Amino acid sequence: MSAIPAAASPRASPPTTPTTPSPETLAATPAWPAQSTTRRASTSATAGTTAEDVPPLFPFGHGLSYTSFAYEDPDAHWTADGLDVAFTVRNTGRRDGVAVPQVYAGPAPDLRLEQPVRVLAGYRRLALRAGEQRRVTVRVEPRTLSSWDPKVHDWVLGTGPRTLWIGTSSRDPRLRTSVRVGG
Repeated sequence: MSAIPAAASPRASPPTTPTTPSPETLAATPAWPAQSTTRRASTSATAGTTAEDVPPLFPFGHGLSYTSFAYEDPDAHWTADGLDVAFTVRNTGRRDGVAVPQVYAGPAPDLRLEQPVRVLAGYRRLALRAGEQRRVTVRVEPRTLSSWDPKVHDWVLGTGPRTLWIGTSSRDPRLRTSVRVGG
């Protein structure tokens, strides 16, 4: 059997997610010639939208599946080695499938540097049988929660309260929690 029919079968769950968001229309792309130089629509993969908040056709991390998943019971805590974000993923569908839950972190309010609205902090790929659930922990490295400071020529950890989102893509957060980073 060739790979194409096997991948197209409703018994298999498509295992891929795009690495960049796709705009809904050609006019929403930064390269569209009709745009003037004063109208900029630069894509931000971390936010899943453009600078003009044009929703993407396929947001960052978007994937397809022939089953459905529920996300429950978020918990996050800071350690000396980074941030541990734990949650439960449950396959609520009738078919086996692959989930790629993603953790996004919001900006640090105490850090006076330019920061994205939301950054992909980590993810986990897991195969779950129909009805199966699993507790997952995603480790977020301190560097992921840091921003470059051009004055000190180094990365600076964004300490203080941080909002975390857990979901299937940048535009589909299923859970929200918060944690104090640093200590």
